[in-house]
Amino acid sequence: TVMEIKFPKDFESRYESYKSQILGEDKNLTPKNNEIKPFPHKLPRGTKWEHFTIQFLDKEKVLITVKGKKHEVNFVKMGFDDKRNGKPDQQWYLLLILARKGGELTWKDSEARKKYKKTVQLLADCLKAYFTQIEYDPFYPYDDIDPLEKPKKSYKIKIKLIPPPDAENVPDSEDEDELGIREELEKFNS
Repeated sequence: TVMEIKFPKDFESRYESYKSQILGEDKNLTPKNNEIKPFPHKLPRGTKWEHFTIQFLDKEKVLITVKGKKHEVNFVKMGFDDKRNGKPDQQWYLLLILARKGGELTWKDSEARKKYKKTVQLLADCLKAYFTQIEYDPFYPYDDIDPLEKPKKSYKIKIKLIPPPDAENVPDSEDEDELGIREELEKFNS
């Protein structure tokens, strides 16, 4: 005989709660998937992060190109807005820094590495929430080892990023820049 298993009606929500507790996820720090409008185009099977190009058009908008499809969108619709003030969040500015640095941030200082680690993870989570058809990490592993070179200690994104045409894309005030992104952009621009 086949035994039928009946799950409680609230099983899925209880499972999600349990999973977040086990994985140590903080729901306040992860993107709110129900507020993000996902990428509107169906992606062909086999699409990878490496096929994407994100070009900053200005401080608030990007043009996304992937496999012949183009989509212009702002930071809010991608889920990169600070819910407290409606301005771009730290993940958006980190994406901007990555664009200005050719997609890679190297850190010799362990303090700086720790400082950005959570923001990099949140950026990856936001990108996966927006591009729902790709579930794996948009960043290369932090300790990516090339057999011919020493290990690379960097955050390197798989997406091709194109920086904006102007250099005025920094956080508006010191209060919004707790990660020191303004300082990093100023160093890069000088």
